[in-house]
Amino acid sequence: MKIVMKFGGASIATPRDMYLRANLLKKYIESNEIIVVQSAIKGVTDRLLKLIRYASNRKKERMDNELTYIKKLHIEYLENLPEKGKILDEIENMLNELGNIIYSIYYLGEATPKAQDYILSFGERLATKIMAHVVSLQGIEAIYLEGGDAGIITDSNYGDATPNMDITKELCRIRLLPLLNKGLTPIITGFIGVDKYGNITTLGRGGSDLTATLIGYSIDADEVWFWKDVPGIFSADPNIVNKPIKIPQLSYLEAAELSALGAKIIHPRAIIPLMRGNIPLRIKGFNNPDEEGTIVTKYSNKTGEIIKSITLIKDICMINIYSTNMVGVPGISGKIFSSLGKEKINILMISQNVSEANISLLIKKKDLKKSLTTLEKVMKEIGITNEIDYMCDIAAISVIGEGMRGTPGIAAKIFTCVAEKGINIIMIAQGSSEINISFVVKAVDGETAIKAIHEKLIEKN
Repeated sequence: MKIVMKFGGASIATPRDMYLRANLLKKYIESNEIIVVQSAIKGVTDRLLKLIRYASNRKKERMDNELTYIKKLHIEYLENLPEKGKILDEIENMLNELGNIIYSIYYLGEATPKAQDYILSFGERLATKIMAHVVSLQGIEAIYLEGGDAGIITDSNYGDATPNMDITKELCRIRLLPLLNKGLTPIITGFIGVDKYGNITTLGRGGSDLTATLIGYSIDADEVWFWKDVPGIFSADPNIVNKPIKIPQLSYLEAAELSALGAKIIHPRAIIPLMRGNIPLRIKGFNNPDEEGTIVTKYSNKTGEIIKSITLIKDICMINIYSTNMVGVPGISGKIFSSLGKEKINILMISQNVSEANISLLIKKKDLKKSLTTLEKVMKEIGITNEIDYMCDIAAISVIGEGMRGTPGIAAKIFTCVAEKGINIIMIAQGSSEINISFVVKAVDGETAIKAIHEKLIEKN
């Protein structure tokens, strides 16, 4: 089998973890052709973001402390390695380069988006180079590659670049398949690619997922595996419900809904290459590697389950726009959404009543100020008197499952569970696919609502 295996930051949180993951890889490599995609060490990307911020704001003491921590952390991963002379030199050179760039940012007092992407790339580049060396110590012929070397070509939207899937597929096949044919194991940086000018770009937070599925799609892999600290995808957050149920199989559509609506197992954009190539994704736990985990395929398993999973989204705000002047005026909604889109504000949920006099939008709390400023501007340009208000002490709950499609009365059952707990529903939205019903409640009621639905409609199903 050709398998692309992605190891996240949690899988190499300590030097010992990296040894364990290398041993795990050795177990499978004897009978499979494997490509590894590696994320940064847990917490390093956040540290690099802080480092950029401190350097840009010329907070030298904090900058130096953060830089020292990052250097010390990566050197610790090499301390007990045999034959570490060459790899130690390579890692030290990379860390020195990082320091030089950060001091350039400090003196300039500004980091351009291109510079930020280059700095953030150090997390994956350092971790992957160390991982490739540790893997080679297990007797595996490993080769280190950066995303651009592997063939991942993107646009120049630094910070959230979009890969060109056609060019990426062609280049990845040309560059990676011959390595597999020679018995080599590519160890590739996740999260990063290059634009047409050769500049390093990043794919957005969680972008290593996209790297893995892009490569899987490009080489026609039999499966893509994500190694996690959990043994699969569950019916709800185990920290909220008492009896979470591991889901054996999901469809691409169910996984896409889950990832877009709060589940942190899969990056939303990572589903697209899988769907295009019809490639199964398997979520496995590195603490229990022999368990099957959860498999994501074109079709959901036919087990009679109507609801697969429930998610909770926190740290959000709801903006309400209402004006009788909007009734019957064409293009109002389009102008509102496009204006927010130009500001790169993601709309999580939309609700509009039949009279067209009211539109409710759900956004991330961090985008509230920019959203309000943008909406007030666009409404003024349209020439419509308006009232805009917002709520932030809220949470969104999404109930997901392909079995909901065409099932009569499922919405009534969901809302009955919530009503029995005395919880008021503030907003409701359902997509045309019918596999997701989402609604908004007060933040304090979010977990209670999830427990009630899970207990009545999943645990007792």
